Amino acid sequence: MKNVKLNFLLIFSLIFCLSYQGYADCPTFVKSNTEIEATGSKAGKGIANFFKGKWSDLDFDEKLLQFIKVTAVNNQGPEGYFDPKIKVCDYEGNDNCYILSSGTFCRQIYGTQSTGAGVSAAAFIDWEGDKTKAGGEITQGLGWEWADGVTDEEKVKFANSPKICACSQKGACMSGISSWGSRVFSGENIFRPGEMEKVCDTCYQTKVKCAPVQLAPGPPAFCEQLAMSPPQVRIVPITNEENDYFHPRVGVIIGELKERRELPFPRGFSNSENTPIYPFTIKDTIHYLKTYRKKGQLCAEYYGTEEEESERKLQFPARCFPAPPAPKIEEVSIPKPNEGKGENTLKVKMKMSENVCTYDARGTHSNGICTFYVNKNSPTYVGHLPLKVVKPAIVAKTTDSSNSKSDIDSVIEGILKNNSQFEVLEKYGYVPDIETECKELQNGKCKLDGSGYPKVEIKYKENSKSKMLCLSGWQPEPEEFVLKKESKLISLKSMGARYNKYNTVYSKESDQLYYFPCNETIEVLAKPQDALNEIIFNKKGYISIPAENKSRDNCMEKEDKEVDTKQNCDKCKIVYELTDGKYEEKNCNHGDDGCLCFDGVCSRSTQYVDKNDKLFYLRYEEVDCKDKDGKTVKNEKGEIQKCTQLKNQPIKANKAEVFYADKLCRFDLEGLKKRLREIIIAQLKHKKQIIENRDQKLYELGDGSTDDLSMYDYVEIEAWGGGEAGHIDGKAQSTVSRLGMPGDYIKAKLRVNPSYPYIKVKVTEGGGGQENDKSNKDGGPTLIKMCRDSSETICKDLITVAGGGTYRTYGGKNYKDTIIHEQSLKLKEEIKKGDKLNSSKDNKIAYIENGEIGYKDVTKCSKNYVNKTYGAGGCINESSKSYSKGAPGYVKIKPIFEEINEKRVKKIDDAIEKMIQNPDDITGIDDSLINKLDKKIIDTIKEEIRKELLGL
Repeated sequence: MKNVKLNFLLIFSLIFCLSYQGYADCPTFVKSNTEIEATGSKAGKGIANFFKGKWSDLDFDEKLLQFIKVTAVNNQGPEGYFDPKIKVCDYEGNDNCYILSSGTFCRQIYGTQSTGAGVSAAAFIDWEGDKTKAGGEITQGLGWEWADGVTDEEKVKFANSPKICACSQKGACMSGISSWGSRVFSGENIFRPGEMEKVCDTCYQTKVKCAPVQLAPGPPAFCEQLAMSPPQVRIVPITNEENDYFHPRVGVIIGELKERRELPFPRGFSNSENTPIYPFTIKDTIHYLKTYRKKGQLCAEYYGTEEEESERKLQFPARCFPAPPAPKIEEVSIPKPNEGKGENTLKVKMKMSENVCTYDARGTHSNGICTFYVNKNSPTYVGHLPLKVVKPAIVAKTTDSSNSKSDIDSVIEGILKNNSQFEVLEKYGYVPDIETECKELQNGKCKLDGSGYPKVEIKYKENSKSKMLCLSGWQPEPEEFVLKKESKLISLKSMGARYNKYNTVYSKESDQLYYFPCNETIEVLAKPQDALNEIIFNKKGYISIPAENKSRDNCMEKEDKEVDTKQNCDKCKIVYELTDGKYEEKNCNHGDDGCLCFDGVCSRSTQYVDKNDKLFYLRYEEVDCKDKDGKTVKNEKGEIQKCTQLKNQPIKANKAEVFYADKLCRFDLEGLKKRLREIIIAQLKHKKQIIENRDQKLYELGDGSTDDLSMYDYVEIEAWGGGEAGHIDGKAQSTVSRLGMPGDYIKAKLRVNPSYPYIKVKVTEGGGGQENDKSNKDGGPTLIKMCRDSSETICKDLITVAGGGTYRTYGGKNYKDTIIHEQSLKLKEEIKKGDKLNSSKDNKIAYIENGEIGYKDVTKCSKNYVNKTYGAGGCINESSKSYSKGAPGYVKIKPIFEEINEKRVKKIDDAIEKMIQNPDDITGIDDSLINKLDKKIIDTIKEEIRKELLGL
């Protein structure tokens, strides 16, 4: 009972302590999704029953999607205490009924579970009875009440006793896109993913329904006990094909029953024999067993049927079998953009059961393969493995042979050569950066672990900007190693627990069996399950399979000294011994790998196999013996003594992503190319803008000219004519009083004529400088020409911008129209005339800005007012009979390159691709604009690749 109580505390905390509010309130979308489904169901049920003739049942009760009905299950027998059950139905209580045991979660009752519109159920046990005592509250906002079918007498009798309870679930069981909000709301960012489905919610049903757990069964009558005898119990393995690495089991068979029950193992990977003993009900009898892992083995112990804990005893030695090997990772890849997983994510494909795939990995299961995603921010728990993404820092490879890191870098580089994705690192002389750390020192040296390996952890240094993504947390079983042998890298793995085959000979003299090795390792768990169900253990721990020995001889000899002459692996009965990952071979040949000879007797042993599961022996070498101080040891004759030591020591792959980077890491080449494209294009656009702005010229009153614009493709010209002076009736030839008209405005984009790459500008004054003629009030024009060279001797009219006024004459010439003279060069044109004024107020000026006429106040209009607004007309003040001159014109000239269009982007992409494949195979890009903007574009790309690879 003690262990059962502890289990409840664990389950209870998972159910009720995950939400940060103390309970799982109603997540986003649940109620709206419920209302939508209820509306659809009402219409659907009405139509369906109408055609079925059920005219009295045309309405749909929306409570079916909101509540569950919970009923006590009576007369459960002795199992009702050890495995109590409770009945859950839909709200109406007649359909969709299920008998649930404790630990059931997200049992769909009615409606669509994935959206939260439907209602599901969870069941658990309060063994202490304190949470469900009279007047008690489960947790904040969540109460309890008796289930249907509990009598008034039971309510009193079991008020403070253990109870099995069921609660409704909606948001906690959502999946897909709907689940994101509910899981974040319920604290998935804080607690371990995979347990969120164990949360009761209070969307509609705010009380848990409970029924009493039956009293523990008493012992049978004394006379009945005398007639009982301990049942025959056999513990047997399960085939590797049927077993599950993440949730392993062993089988138990009672007496003559042929039915095999399966025993689970404690969740999590703990090589501990100190696991608790649990009760298992098998055919109405409580049996006590415990299961645990031990060095790659699955072990089970049987403690009989005694209810009293102090009376339980181990009935026979632990039965241990090889643990199922870790499944191989089928694929690690970077998700495609259309998968919507964002950065820092890996897509993993691995063989596992549908249950583990769905509830642990949150993946998709198909044909025995689970596809799931792992990201950098939080681990994905698959069984006992917390998987996440790490991003190794990339650094220049160490080339100094005297530096110990040089050897490690060479090992890592050798591993990455197995995957073409990492060729770019080799081409640029880079490797992932690793660090080694001794976890524990002893006498100044790194302490060895239980397997004789230094307690050293070799792991990646990380850089969040790295383009290399690795799956971390994966630990292959059996353990794996890397051996550098000459110029080769060899992948090894521990043999793990396995069976060695022996044949047996019986000696009459000593009345015992002798076991002779057949020098053969057998995959016993690859045999049919029917054969494994018949396995027999002898007192020495060897196993035999009866069916295999039926046709074999009972080999025997009279005397012990003769038994070895009788042994025969093909004829004598055979047995198997479970060994802890070591194979020994006698009579090897001197010079063979791993062969050691002493006094003429040679043998060798190994605990490794290669990638093809073939035995692999480490090489030894003779060296001068040295004492603890490092001094050479000599014998009495002064001769140097020789010692034998391993020539190469395997490195334990305690971080699989380091030693199996070719399989567990991926380089985000597409992300690298995309990032490089963005950087190079942004740089070119920035340089384009800088150069264009640098050569932009502004021209006020007077003459001016540009530099040679032949390197440019276009020129953008914005120009204003001079403004007209203001008019006061009766003064300076004026017959009306009004504001002066602004000069015309033009904005044009023209092609640069490479034969006339210089532009000459003449900006004239505004009107009003003279008063002799009516036209003296008109503003002067702005004249723009294009010239063949800087001498400006050979020029052509390019643009004329008329000044403001009625007559539009200047220097005796007529400039009535604003015009582009070289129409063949015109790409865009915007012209605004200044003759449409709608204001004649005092102390204002009219001007053109952004192609529109505007008006601006001046403090006080007078003849001396200086008008500084480009091409603005003059102001007036009728009260003082004064007016001002118009402002002179103005010109802005901005040369422009062509755009960096898709064609040029493609050229940049091609250059990046070639630079990644082979930095020395490309010397330039065939594009005049790109080369104008960056004469060393290839060097620029190479530098940006370097910075991106190093995560700078």
